[in-house]
Amino acid sequence: FIKSPREDKHYPLASINLSKPHNTIYIVPVTYPYIWALNGSSNKLAEEFNYKRKGTVSAISEHGDFLYIVRAGEEFIKFDIKAKEVVSVLPIPVNSIPFIDEKNNLIFVATSYKLYVIDLKTFKIKDEREDIPFSAAIFGASIALNPTTNHLFVPTYNDSVSVVDVNTMKIITTIKVGQTVKGIAVNSKTNKVYVTLVNENNKVVVIQDSVPQTEEQKPKIKK
Repeated sequence: FIKSPREDKHYPLASINLSKPHNTIYIVPVTYPYIWALNGSSNKLAEEFNYKRKGTVSAISEHGDFLYIVRAGEEFIKFDIKAKEVVSVLPIPVNSIPFIDEKNNLIFVATSYKLYVIDLKTFKIKDEREDIPFSAAIFGASIALNPTTNHLFVPTYNDSVSVVDVNTMKIITTIKVGQTVKGIAVNSKTNKVYVTLVNENNKVVVIQDSVPQTEEQKPKIKK
């Protein structure tokens, strides 16, 4: 909890994002319509922005110019940090943490049963994929991309993670990992993908990613 600079109250945090170019930490509280900007050196409040909404999870662009904020089950928001205002809103009931793919100029978000592909520059929907059914078993689950293979890892139903080729937006393989996927992180140097499972005492499953030439070479759980 962080004390609001405006009121003698405390608010649970939704998400924290670091802008490396600006050495600034951006915090989005759950029940408060402000974004707090903290100095990255002193950790003291530098600014706060009233964006007149209450977000839940968010992501920041590589250059620290925009925040992409999820208002759970209602909308997806693009906030211009320099202009200090909301510049675009998509009426998508997002359940996932946004993943920003700077390499391909895309944003990936998901609702129950559907993956959305959004143009990073225009903030317009490019594609909606019901054939890649995101599992909303837990709010704020991760989507992650391996930029080396251009494979997107998406929590899907039946305790699985689906591996999607971003070039074709087709599922390469679906890997059963265990109950309730929460976090997914990628090491693009080793092509290892780390998956946390909430309902299995935060067990971590490691997937070895690869560019398959044969059925046997498809991404699989590393023993």
